[in-house]
Amino acid sequence: MSPLENQFALPGREPQGRGARPVRDSDDDGLRAAVLEKLLDTLMRRADDRRLWLNLYAEYRLLADGWRLEHPAVRGVLVDPAGERVDITRMDPEAVRELISPTLVA
Repeated sequence: MSPLENQFALPGREPQGRGARPVRDSDDDGLRAAVLEKLLDTLMRRADDRRLWLNLYAEYRLLADGWRLEHPAVRGVLVDPAGERVDITRMDPEAVRELISPTLVA
């Protein structure tokens, strides 16, 4: 069993590894809720991280293509070469990908 599986061990499965203890049936509901909450938190963090990296990459590509930051202290809010303000932090990830796709053509 991998460390990740140990971290999210469900009731009825014997956890493996140092310091592991079997799960009692009386702990089922509380443990399931805790496991689901921890899993949801992990997935949300990963989604937030992916979104952060997409925004940083989009910003990099757009700045290289002649865009500029609206303000140096505010990330993700850019001004295109025509002077129009664009906030990529409020855009759908697909819309951000469409926005940067012309910059990817060499």
